[in-house]
Amino acid sequence: MAIVHIWSKYNLRWVKALIFSFAILLLSNSIAQSQKSINNKKGATTFNLTQYEQKWIHYGMQLGFFSSSMRVKYSDLYANTPTEEDGLIGVYSSRSPGFTIGFVLNVGLPSILWDFRFQPNISLYERSMEYTYVNQQTEIKKSEVTMLEFPLLLKYKSLRRNNHLLYMIGGISPSFRVGGKIDDPLNNLAYGDSNVEVVYGFGFHMYMQIFNFAPEIRFSHGLANIFKKNNNEFSDQLRAVYTHKVSIILNFEG
Repeated sequence: MAIVHIWSKYNLRWVKALIFSFAILLLSNSIAQSQKSINNKKGATTFNLTQYEQKWIHYGMQLGFFSSSMRVKYSDLYANTPTEEDGLIGVYSSRSPGFTIGFVLNVGLPSILWDFRFQPNISLYERSMEYTYVNQQTEIKKSEVTMLEFPLLLKYKSLRRNNHLLYMIGGISPSFRVGGKIDDPLNNLAYGDSNVEVVYGFGFHMYMQIFNFAPEIRFSHGLANIFKKNNNEFSDQLRAVYTHKVSIILNFEG
């Protein structure tokens, strides 16, 4: 059969929307700081949280919004099934929005440019797989999943300039399923209860008067195959599924 495995334009719009939102946030901050500089150009720069770097440990919370999808590997049955009048011609993961909330623990390392970050969080996912047939009909298999995630990250940061600094992060994120909902479990896809992702991204600090605001863009790619074989025609078409996610994370640290 003909194998159709493409990312629709609709899927890509989620990634573009996330990056565009982050760019707007950067631009808004730049405009605000420029206006502040104009208003105070005859005076000295106001430094916020002047003792922040003197503390080696910081706590906080995070809010995040993400767009997730799944990378699919097909079974031999999918590749070798002949195309009929109403036969299956394509299976792919559609992108879905999600939400995360959690805590932040930032520990300074001996080098002033390096930190260790532990950010346990709970994330709400919607996993969606779309099956397309020759007669142009589609069937979508969805499941809602709640995951408890434990990102372990290293942060490399620039030196502080006034009330800003830039940083990059990277690490791994083990996760475990703690809840969820599957419509029609016998006629749907099944996924494992755990996952491990490689995580990387970038962001910047904005030192406010009472807290450090740190927005970032983060990318996550699953290392573990989360697909579980189920005894139905939809499961037979697949042999492996890996997660992918693009996030905007808003960190508030004290």
